Amino acid sequence: MHEKVSEHILQVAGQLFAERGYRAVTVREICRRAGVNISAVNYYFGSKETLYLETVRFAARQCTRNVPIVTWTEIDPPASRLRQFIHGMLHRVVRDEEPSWPAQLLMVEIVRPTRACQRFVREFVRPNFQALLDILQQFLPRPCPEKTLYRLAFSIVGQCLYYRMCRSVMSLLAGPQAPALLDLESLTEHITNFSLAGIQGIARPLRRRRRPRYAPATTRGELS
Repeated sequence: MHEKVSEHILQVAGQLFAERGYRAVTVREICRRAGVNISAVNYYFGSKETLYLETVRFAARQCTRNVPIVTWTEIDPPASRLRQFIHGMLHRVVRDEEPSWPAQLLMVEIVRPTRACQRFVREFVRPNFQALLDILQQFLPRPCPEKTLYRLAFSIVGQCLYYRMCRSVMSLLAGPQAPALLDLESLTEHITNFSLAGIQGIARPLRRRRRPRYAPATTRGELS
């Protein structure tokens, strides 16, 4: 019974926080919408800030549960791993799920971060990001500059997030073609192919720098 009441409060609070942000929503409004006594928030969560922290965590668990972090076998080629990663991320941030507020709240937290963002990044974002870094290292010569690796990862993540955060602008720009641009499979292929081309372009000069400038001299016996 306690879990049902606390989860109901999280659901109601999450929707309100997603729509209007942390500061604009009051505990009284949450309790009125949830049909519970105002003391319920103090009983289950202790404060509005803790309620918000738990709401962001609940939203992240919802998104991760729908599309868990992809795992691979040793025989999966790097390009296939990258495609699966991009497909999973697009599924989480682009596809409209019901309820829609978890993804919306996480986008709000990314744009206007609060203290909840630290835990969200630590518990949910970092494992995904590390998986992407591991994939990218398979394409690049070692040692690879860390800033190069991070910029590649941020570029891939940025492409995926654009189709969520700029959807309204994209619709105005593309007009009737906008829905087709959000097709999950074709969008996955586009971002994967675009990213692979960029990775190869960056990896090529890195490999050239690692080659010795002059080949060692050979003896007459070695040539015969």
